[in-house]
Amino acid sequence: KATYVTGKDLIMICHPSLAAQIQRPADVLRFELLHHANYPGNWALWLQGPGVGTTHLRLGPGFDLGVTLIEAVEANMGVAVIQRCLIERELAEQRVVTPIARQVSTGRGYYLCASRARTTSPQMDAFRSWLFEQVKASNALAGHA
Repeated sequence: KATYVTGKDLIMICHPSLAAQIQRPADVLRFELLHHANYPGNWALWLQGPGVGTTHLRLGPGFDLGVTLIEAVEANMGVAVIQRCLIERELAEQRVVTPIARQVSTGRGYYLCASRARTTSPQMDAFRSWLFEQVKASNALAGHA
């Protein structure tokens, strides 16, 4: 059995020095669009809808790991879209910011998986409760339920 936990929503992040220059989604097109190499379609997904054409979308450097993508944004190499759950510390420390409060679902995320035979046990119940309390606390800090 698989139960969704977190991580399907993408947000756009940038270095704090760029925040004032990004007021609407189309503004990101003036910067290097850093991306996760395994998910190059994330930018087109994030830009869908707000009136930004993605036909000629030009991606900048790609990174194999989320942590290196985050480090590139911290180094002011460009802007990126990434799951909020992966950048909580960086956001709290204001090493990166989200100038546009837009999030888009990827349909992917992190799931708690357990065999059907073991979905109910005291240990699994305790772990599941702890895990979802962590997610709830994280969401409360981020300002959404």
